Amino acid sequence: MKLISNMRDYYDGLLNFNSDDPYVFLRHTAEIKVKIQRIESLNLYSGEYEFSLRFGIVGFCGEVHPYIHVSKTNTITYSYSDEDNYVYDMEGLRAAIGADYFDKLKTKRFCFSYGNTDISSWFERGIRRNGFMGNVGPITEDKRITSIFLDNKVAYFSMELSYESAPRDGITVVLYPILKDVQFYRVYDIHSVYQKLEHYLTNELVKPDDPYIAPVPDKIIAESKGFDKFSFRKDRKDKKS
Repeated sequence: MKLISNMRDYYDGLLNFNSDDPYVFLRHTAEIKVKIQRIESLNLYSGEYEFSLRFGIVGFCGEVHPYIHVSKTNTITYSYSDEDNYVYDMEGLRAAIGADYFDKLKTKRFCFSYGNTDISSWFERGIRRNGFMGNVGPITEDKRITSIFLDNKVAYFSMELSYESAPRDGITVVLYPILKDVQFYRVYDIHSVYQKLEHYLTNELVKPDDPYIAPVPDKIIAESKGFDKFSFRKDRKDKKS
């Protein structure tokens, strides 16, 4: 598959490997808006450091992958750390915030002490407790999100759901973002991304709107209804007599 794009991503090297492939992937970033409830960020304080957890998703080839964007701030100098992580499972979260705070987060309940949803449910189905508003999700089954693929003829997208306030015109969805920036290689390596992307682009998104159906000859149609070549003719013997 040949790639035409003005940006680079972590899987690009494999796309142009097969020069005989007739397919061309034209990849350009764009933005749309989707009206969906925002999700409150979660802040964890550990004395010297504060961890900010913001929630988002990556839609990839028909799949929806919830993530948590973990950023670390020094509460003394108020400087951001270089440790900026996008995590897609519980083990990744544990590595990002450390074992001690991870255990506290698991036992405390997800974000609020009065909730009944723990943090693993976010990674599994995109469900989380969102203040007095109740549960949000499951994001992975929300048609406003899953319909983005075919409605926009796009193989992947990303959206950040943790805003200070919900925009009136909806939350921004980035079509064809740089997957490396959201560390999507934690989900799929370059070979898996290439295989899934090629299959989705050439089998799911590229479909004829009006598929060609070969015309059926009149003879076959007539025979299928029980007629033969004598059905609509007069017998010549009858005519002479």
